[in-house]
Amino acid sequence: MITLNFYIETKPKTVLQDQPIYLHVTRLVKNKLYRINTRERVNPKHWNPKTQRAKASSAGAFELNERLDGIKKHITELYRNMVNDNTAITPDEFITAVKNYFDPQPDKSLFDYIDTYIQTQRTQIKPQTIKKFQVLKSHLQRFEIKIRKPISFFSIDVLFIEKFLQYLIEDRGLINNSAHKLIGIFKIFLNWATDRNLNTKLDYKRFRRKKSMAETEIIHLTREELELMFGADLSGNKKLSNVRDTFCFACFTGARYSDVSQIKAEDIKGDAWYCRTIKTETLIEIPLNDYALEILDRHKGERKPLPSISNQKMNVYIKELCKILGFDEPIKTVRYRGAERIETTKPKYENIGTHTARRTFVTLSLEQGMRPETLMKITGHTDFKMLKKYINLTDKVKKSEMKKAWFREPRLKVYNNEL
Repeated sequence: MITLNFYIETKPKTVLQDQPIYLHVTRLVKNKLYRINTRERVNPKHWNPKTQRAKASSAGAFELNERLDGIKKHITELYRNMVNDNTAITPDEFITAVKNYFDPQPDKSLFDYIDTYIQTQRTQIKPQTIKKFQVLKSHLQRFEIKIRKPISFFSIDVLFIEKFLQYLIEDRGLINNSAHKLIGIFKIFLNWATDRNLNTKLDYKRFRRKKSMAETEIIHLTREELELMFGADLSGNKKLSNVRDTFCFACFTGARYSDVSQIKAEDIKGDAWYCRTIKTETLIEIPLNDYALEILDRHKGERKPLPSISNQKMNVYIKELCKILGFDEPIKTVRYRGAERIETTKPKYENIGTHTARRTFVTLSLEQGMRPETLMKITGHTDFKMLKKYINLTDKVKKSEMKKAWFREPRLKVYNNEL
């Protein structure tokens, strides 16, 4: 294990002015001392060489000693992380990482590194994900203007993230969920930079999201609404007929719209769809029920198994269709911006989008008795926590389940027969 000590110059001609505090790293390599400037300074008469800290009686001693404690803790954690990492690390690489902690590379800004991340990850992440990092960069640039000082890896700690989160909510008007998603994107970038020794300050890892004040409402179609849509006579409107078939196919298979829109004839074998998901790139065998097979049969002989409609247009057209079908039940949604409760009520059709189909499949399948483990095999969810957010059991089903679980046997009447 390495040894870390703090020292200052104490030559006679230097005792009257503040001196730099150096970090001495030993036992990294036998008989070798590494001397690194911490960028902290102290007057020698206020320095205690035995404790290697500022004297408690001197002005600013508490804050300086806290920073020195933080430096020692960080360098120790950095060493442990590198030792525990599967990748071999040389002493010189470790010392370079330590120096970068005190002197972040001046030739590149944080925003340059975000650009580097986007450029190097283009073949690994999807265009919509790249856009999220571009949005993050834009918000950080505006935040830098607001705080009037450059943002670097060295400046990012829990307090910085808390202030940035507050800025996103109060200044940019984001609701809590959207702001926290951006923080999640930010941490993905910081993890990438840390893995490549571009960032050596690990304080950001201690930031934890507080539990949401309200769960996101899960909007889905009822079985009656789905049956009505499936059987509606749309022969006079080819556009909405195609929209209905594509949307209903997603409702009856539980697939994401990104996968439904890319379905190919060769993926369908008998009564199963072998779907290579775009999001996770895993191969899932999705059994095709009678409803899904009938939809495919409607488009038999066409160039593609299903009509091709962009996600953006689909979200517009499905609302139009649901409005025509009378799905206008008032739906109340609650969001939070900071502590502010934002409540809105809109007709149901305005809340319907492409992802409603997947939620509909999960909810109705559970209501109709499909086992969660079977459902997860079809949807591709890897654990129940991921599946749970789609579940929205109706009041009718909850009442039915309660009666089923707590059914009371009728009591037999006892008659007193006199002999």
